[in-house]
Amino acid sequence: MWKKHGLLSYSQINSQKIKIQNTVSAIFLLDQKIDSVEFIERAALVATEFNTLSDEHKLRLKDWLDHIIEDPIRKVVLDILESDMSEEEVRRMTANITKTLQEEKEQAEKKGKLEGEREKSLEVAKKMLSKGMSIADIIEITGLIEKDIEEL
Repeated sequence: MWKKHGLLSYSQINSQKIKIQNTVSAIFLLDQKIDSVEFIERAALVATEFNTLSDEHKLRLKDWLDHIIEDPIRKVVLDILESDMSEEEVRRMTANITKTLQEEKEQAEKKGKLEGEREKSLEVAKKMLSKGMSIADIIEITGLIEKDIEEL
């Protein structure tokens, strides 16, 4: 049934080469709850088959992508689809993009963790102050600086 209608089954998503037969099969592949790295990788699969689509299907797919993807991913994906790159060039380009996205994600997670630790230290310092502990003890226990504690 899936092949008859040009659709993909969920089990086909992880295959190395997916035949994108029409707009519906491309959208099915891309319209999943996935992170931006996975989305770029799947867009690369679509890009390798993009030129086999009819002009109408290309237009529909680009229009759909333009409306559902946020910047800066939108520009990257549309650039990939509109390029005349070989399959190997698409893979290289998307590998570089996904590496950059992964690095940015890791940096954001690290920054979030540090901010969370700081917020927790400030909460603890507040409690310690309310219990009458000295600023010197609070600095030693929380690792905060005196200025942070005085601002509480």
